[in-house]
Amino acid sequence: MGINGSFSKQGIIDILDNLVDLERLSHTDIECFASCCKAPLNKPKILCYRSNMNTEYFKLNSCEKEKVKTILLATSALPLVFGTEIIDDIEYVDGGIVENIPILPLYEAGYKKIIAVHLKKGYIIDKEPFPGLEIIEIIPSEPIGDFLNGTLD
Repeated sequence: MGINGSFSKQGIIDILDNLVDLERLSHTDIECFASCCKAPLNKPKILCYRSNMNTEYFKLNSCEKEKVKTILLATSALPLVFGTEIIDDIEYVDGGIVENIPILPLYEAGYKKIIAVHLKKGYIIDKEPFPGLEIIEIIPSEPIGDFLNGTLD
């Protein structure tokens, strides 16, 4: 567990423990990636913003169950809200700060078609950096929750 945030992660932990088959996810044949950002060392987490962050990709189906859980918690680690997570002795925050949908590792692995599922309207993937890649974007037609009644709920 990394530095604490202002809100509890217990709701997210309950979802991962009760609704997500982490064992199956860690051993699936389907490549699955999550993106996280390294938190700045020895600096206030308020400095976690897009211009000074780099995305790191984790291949979930090559990790053990508990590491998958930690990575998924890191993907929800909004700076100052939920706090950071420690993965391999490095502090991480939500990868959505820089890149919410990890297209790059799949593109680099040679995939030609990717289905990207968005959590809200208003964000379209820039396809220009991925020539030859077909990206099918699934975007909710209605809001599925925002920061207060989705993220913190």
